[in-house]
This record gives sequence, C-alpha cells and structure tokens, in this order.
Amino acid sequence: MPPPVPAALPPSTTALWPTSRDVTIAARGSASEVEQAGGGAYAALNTGGLGIALGGYLTEVDLRTFRAINLPGFADSTVGVTEGEGRQAFAEVSYTIEAGKALIRPFVAGSGGRFKLDGLTETGGAAALTMRAQRYSTGTVTGGLDAAVPVGKVLRLNGTLAARRQLGDRDPQAILALAAGPQQAFAIDGGQLDKTALAARLDAQFDLEDNLSISLGYTGLIGKTQTDHSARATVSVRF
Repeated sequence: MPPPVPAALPPSTTALWPTSRDVTIAARGSASEVEQAGGGAYAALNTGGLGIALGGYLTEVDLRTFRAINLPGFADSTVGVTEGEGRQAFAEVSYTIEAGKALIRPFVAGSGGRFKLDGLTETGGAAALTMRAQRYSTGTVTGGLDAAVPVGKVLRLNGTLAARRQLGDRDPQAILALAAGPQQAFAIDGGQLDKTALAARLDAQFDLEDNLSISLGYTGLIGKTQTDHSARATVSVRF
C-alpha cells in the first residue's frame, strides 16, 4: 500500500537509489548477496482539500547465492547467479476535512507492478540446482481514513485504518530441480498473500521541547491467513 501523502511533500520528486545487502541462513549453510539499483518519480497536487498523487519506480536486481551441503558421506558447495527486474506504479486520491483542530482524510489508492527473475543454474557438484524463471504481476486497491488529532499542548495522535484488496498473483512459487536431472522438478511455495486484509497505523508524537520530540508507533496488517505487526520508537533532536 503506498503510504499516505502528506501535504508537506513537494509537488514532484525524483530519486535514484543503489542498495546492497547480505542474507545468511547459517543453519542451512546458505548465503546470498543482493544488489539493487533503480529510480522513481513522484508527483502530487493539493488544491483546497483535494489531493492527487501518482508515481512509479523501476529497480534492477543482481542476485548471487552460495550453498554448503554437508551430509554423512557427502559434501558439496554451489554458487548461483541471476538477475531480475521490478516495476511499480501507484496513484492516490484523497480529501482532507477539518474538524476543529483535527484533520480527517478519506483516501483511495491503487498500485500495480510486475516482477521477473531470470532462471538460475548453480555451478558445483552433484547437488547443484536449476531454478526456472519467475514472473509475477500484482496489484492492490486500498481505501480508508487518515486522521490527526492534537491532545493538549504536547501530544499529537496520527492514525490510519484501511481495507486492502490484493489483485493478481498471490501465490509465489519457485520451480527447482537438480541440474543433473532437470526432469525431476519440484516446487517451493512462498507465503500466500491474503485477498483482503485490514491495515492499521497509530503514531503518538510527544513534542517535549521546541527541538525535542519522541514518537511511538504501531503498524499492522491483518488478514485471514497472515498477520504482521510492528512497533517503533523515535527520538528527534533538532539543532
């Protein structure tokens, strides 16, 4: 779900980002290196209470995997290299309503994207695997309410309550086989995305001084088969 668009954002933004990260699963003797490079563009219009925003991004992914296989009487190591591409576009329409000191913002947002990952054939010994190319197309439609309410002189509450509808591919799956026997393929399924889910967010910001604030936040996504909850705390000091 694209994040709610604050009125303070500039009317247009472009960005480029390179990222790199390592993922290790020591218990499985596996590791991977993931490098991403991409860019995006964003534009917004706010007139009166009406807000319109749209944007998109494109990212390229380079993936390198390493596996160490140690079984009684057998040991092997493998390396696999592949690349992929992801792209997404999103749009949102909202209307801000002033209710005393509070702000209420109903919104409808939509997004659509495609992801592809090329096939992979590991180099190594008898344990080397092949993976078929993967292609996914997904989209979401989200509708809900944002609200911001001051409580006294120090505390400000911000929250979102929305329903999200998942469209397109919801069942990621990788088809693998031993490189020496590609006809003996098997599937590994990822977690299924719920068709409908409830999204919630609550932030409490305490402005203790002109240059000091503390923020506590919660974000949740609740579906029939999957739920995700996270919390955060931030201290901001301005100089």
